[in-house]
Formats: sequence, structure tokens, C-alpha cells
Amino acid sequence: MQARLAQVVFVGAFVIALTGCARVTRVWTRPGTSQQQFMKDRYECMMQAREQVSQAYANAYGGAANSEGVVNCGIWSGCLGARGYVVDPNGELKAPPGMAVPCHR
Repeated sequence: MQARLAQVVFVGAFVIALTGCARVTRVWTRPGTSQQQFMKDRYECMMQAREQVSQAYANAYGGAANSEGVVNCGIWSGCLGARGYVVDPNGELKAPPGMAVPCHR
């Protein structure tokens, strides 16, 4: 019974963790900025916003652990904002298709 409860709790926590992740595809604007410069700034901010996230569980039958690097959406957006970028649905600066980065809030 306790093993089953531990499995349910782990799966529930995993689902909650996944809902906190999102692929952010925002459109930005900054006057006089090329797509190439935006991609350079985007990458630099993404590297600054990386965090290590770890999780683990154990029960009577064993356990598992996982650790991965994720991007913090707030820090990433703040970094771009500090460089003068503004979120603008009518803007022209965005990541190419397939280059959305999963991040957490």
C-alpha cells in the first residue's frame, strides 16, 4: 500500500513539475536590432538564466534520481529587458521555428 502511495505521489509531483515548464516563443522588439544580434543576445541571456534542477524518490522497491539544467523564464526575460528588448506581439525578433527553449517559471 505504501509503495503504491509513493508511486502516486511521485507521478503527481512529476506532472506538476511538467506543468511548470513551457516552451517560450515570445516576439520581441528593439529598434535598430538585427535578427543576428537578437539571437546573440538571446543566447547570452539564456546561458545566464540556466539553473540546475534535481529530483529524486525512493520507495521499498528502489528509487531514481534526475538532474538537469533548465532555463528560468523570469531571469531570461529580465536579461533581455535589461538589454533594451520589449515583448511585442507585432515585433519581428523571435527564435526561428524549432528553436523554442523549455524554461520554468
